[in-house]
Amino acid sequence: AGAFAAFLGHESGHLITNWSLGTDPYLMGVHYGPIPFFTIQPGKPLTNRQHYITASAGFNAENIIDEWLLTAHPRLAQEDKPFLKGVASFNFWVNVGYAATAFAQSGPDERDTKGMADSLGCSEAWVGAMILVPTALDTYRYKHPDSKWAPTASRITKLAMIFLAAAARD
Repeated sequence: AGAFAAFLGHESGHLITNWSLGTDPYLMGVHYGPIPFFTIQPGKPLTNRQHYITASAGFNAENIIDEWLLTAHPRLAQEDKPFLKGVASFNFWVNVGYAATAFAQSGPDERDTKGMADSLGCSEAWVGAMILVPTALDTYRYKHPDSKWAPTASRITKLAMIFLAAAARD
């Protein structure tokens, strides 16, 4: 249930951001090899900045959720909270998967990491690293709740992902 809630959080980030930008979003079927999936697509052309904002919105939603989770439950690893652990686990594994596809540059053209990289004019592998760093820092926070430096480092990397929208040149 926690993993499903986290999935909804990621996709809601895309949907809410598209709505807020007035993009008339719609669902489009895609495949990752034989695996069918969907993507939330804008119903109108976007500027590079808008594309970056909508493509990164799922990761930003995850980061907000993870920040709440690790702040409200810094000792989650020791707690009996399967729902919250499901949320944390999904966000970890989905980001590891996204980073792997970014490094391999594989998957449908509509993948989030490709959209972010194209918008920034950078390597998709760089975007994969940008997604993996806060994931690694939050994993460290989960396992070492008394760390003083990890929360600050994690928050800085999450904010950097948001502020990179300014680097997307139109």
